[in-house]
Amino acid sequence: MAMDGPLRLFLCDDTEPFRALMRASLPDGRGLEVVGESGDGVACVDGVVESGADAILLDLAMPRRDGMSAISYLREHAPGCAIVVFSGFEAARMERSCRELGAHAYLEKGADVDE
Repeated sequence: MAMDGPLRLFLCDDTEPFRALMRASLPDGRGLEVVGESGDGVACVDGVVESGADAILLDLAMPRRDGMSAISYLREHAPGCAIVVFSGFEAARMERSCRELGAHAYLEKGADVDE
């Protein structure tokens, strides 16, 4: 994916303090720009489509639309958006299903922040 500017990132997790931690953990000056965030799956997919985000960090356990449903919707309505699932569920249990739906990567919330 050729980029003319920073990678436009959307954060979706139902816990606001966790989204704040993610914003603070993102490296400065490395071509990332948070273009939106949401705490539920419906606002998440709407926000990604409206913002034209290049990538999303997506939790699976959310109100109003879970992450699995959001992946399917995003594949159809924002096909150019890279989906990185960032969940507390063990990768061994969920990664394959997420990838089959169209997620590009799966990271466990307990993983090292540099990952």
